[in-house]
Amino acid sequence: MRGTACYAVYNGSAISTPTSTNASVQCAEGLIWLENYLINSKSEEVIYLTLGNWHFMISLIALMDESIPHLIVVLAAQLVTTSWISFRIAQDIAARNTYTKMVVNGTCGGFDILGGSWQYNMFYVTVGCSIAVLFGMSFFVFKLIKLYSMAKLSSVGSPPVMNRMLRWRLWMRVFLQFTGFFTLASAAVWYDKRKSLTTASHYSTSILYDVGFYVVAIIMVPWLTLGTYSISKENRLLFLAYAILSIILLVISGLWFASPLYRYEYWGWRTFSCVVTMADVLLIITCILSVICRLSFGKGLAHFLVVEQKLQASGFAHDTFLNGPKGAPSRSMSVKQALASKRSEPLSKPTLDASESSWQRPLSNCSVETAVFATWLSATGGSRDEEEGKSPTVREEGPVSAVTISWEDVRLSSAQSLSDYSDEGNTLDEFDEKQTMGS
Repeated sequence: MRGTACYAVYNGSAISTPTSTNASVQCAEGLIWLENYLINSKSEEVIYLTLGNWHFMISLIALMDESIPHLIVVLAAQLVTTSWISFRIAQDIAARNTYTKMVVNGTCGGFDILGGSWQYNMFYVTVGCSIAVLFGMSFFVFKLIKLYSMAKLSSVGSPPVMNRMLRWRLWMRVFLQFTGFFTLASAAVWYDKRKSLTTASHYSTSILYDVGFYVVAIIMVPWLTLGTYSISKENRLLFLAYAILSIILLVISGLWFASPLYRYEYWGWRTFSCVVTMADVLLIITCILSVICRLSFGKGLAHFLVVEQKLQASGFAHDTFLNGPKGAPSRSMSVKQALASKRSEPLSKPTLDASESSWQRPLSNCSVETAVFATWLSATGGSRDEEEGKSPTVREEGPVSAVTISWEDVRLSSAQSLSDYSDEGNTLDEFDEKQTMGS
């Protein structure tokens, strides 16, 4: 190349480049930065596509499970996506200006190897669409959270301690899934970065770094599974295995910072630093939530979930609390209207006596459908009778309309009905027989 002109072929024609060898070498050195930037952009695009697929799956889980924490994560993920798009566009504009100033007009002497392929036509349209989707999703998530809060946030019949444990469990599952994605993404980006180095080095061929990535990829699915089931089942052995895997992930995340190349990319590549930071922070938060859930072992969460699962298997669904059984017209009325219509629509009266146990008393503050609540009482009471060696008694209820009243008002109404009925000279057995026939 010394003393001769250099040519580059672009779109089928030869374009003359600077004639001096020094200028050609400087242009090639300037293109090394461009190559590194394009490699990083490829990794960022893969992360973005994976994030979109994960976001879609989390959205489906939120709709199927009617989970408020998952809805919050869906909104947070959309916020991250919009911020990511805006950041990428700003980064591309800055890189384009740097390329034009330092490479095209600098080392390459006016020669543009990209040929004007860097365009801004769709940048602002993409940002506008992402912001519109964010506002639309915020509106729908707010509506769904409001709906789910009325229908499902408070578990029927469960004490405040149980509700608190259920919330901790839900948040732990949400952060577990969020952490799993970003931890695996950070490990994959680091692995791809080492393998994409333009020159062979110790970092690209190190077996130790490869083993770290393989370990994270292999234990990720068991880690997610153990974290979910150990909390739900209150299984101490499974939780111990989950804790060991969590410690392994923490150790690997810390050891990676011992690499000079890792630290260089962390401080020089903004996207990589954001992914790594989010993965480490989420991993620490998940471990803290796991410890909180572990301290709640033995307080009845596993038994409560088993009873809830049996009720769902028998056709007792959560959505019947406010919407009524399938096929029955749903209507809402006040407590006074519900009590005024009790003679035309007799309420199913669950069996309660003076010797009711303490686990039944907190139920007096619940607001549920009477027939559904009676079914719940019969099912849970049957489980308690089975433990005591008695045969459970479960009464089948017919389809009723959705009447939302408080259990305390039902008891007061029943007591008033008993008083009125006894004043007419009738016995309590006759009242029970009449109520049973009316039901």
